[in-house]
Amino acid sequence: MVHVAGCTGGAAKAVAAAFPRIKCTVLDLPHVIHGVPADGQVEFVAGDMMDFIPQADALLLKSVLHDWSDEDCVHILKRCKEAICRGEYGGKLIIIDVVVGSSSSRATCHETQLLFDLFISTLTQGRERDEKEWCKLFREAGFSDYKVTSVLDIRSVIEVFP
Repeated sequence: MVHVAGCTGGAAKAVAAAFPRIKCTVLDLPHVIHGVPADGQVEFVAGDMMDFIPQADALLLKSVLHDWSDEDCVHILKRCKEAICRGEYGGKLIIIDVVVGSSSSRATCHETQLLFDLFISTLTQGRERDEKEWCKLFREAGFSDYKVTSVLDIRSVIEVFP
C-alpha cells in the first residue's frame, strides 16, 4: 500500500501495525518527509504526486483531494490509476474524505460537512464534494466503479476501482 501525500506516516504506520504482512510506503514531498525517523515498518519515498506515484496494489488518499480543484483531482486520480493498473488486474484506490450528504441522516453531520466546505474553499482551490461530484471525477479519470461507505461521521471511505 502506498499512502499518497502521507506526511509523517501516521496512517501507514497504523496499517502496518494492524497488518504486518502489508508493505507500506509513504509518498510525500521531500521537505515533508525529510528527517522522519525510519522505524522499519514504513518506507518513505520523496516525490510529487502530480508527477509520479509508485506502483502498488492499493493506494490511500486521506484528506487530500478536497484541497484540489476538479482539474487537479482528475490529474491526481489518473496518476493513481496508472499506479494500480498492472496487467489484466487492477488494484484499489482508497479515499478517506468528506462526501457531502453521505453521512447518516443526522443534520449535525451535514452542517459540519458544509462548514468544512466553507473552510476548505477559503484556504485552497479545493472543496468538499457530494457523491455525484466524486463520481464525475472518477469517470473523467477513467475509473470504472466506486463504493462509498459512511463510517467516519463526517468522512467516508470511498473504494475506487480501475
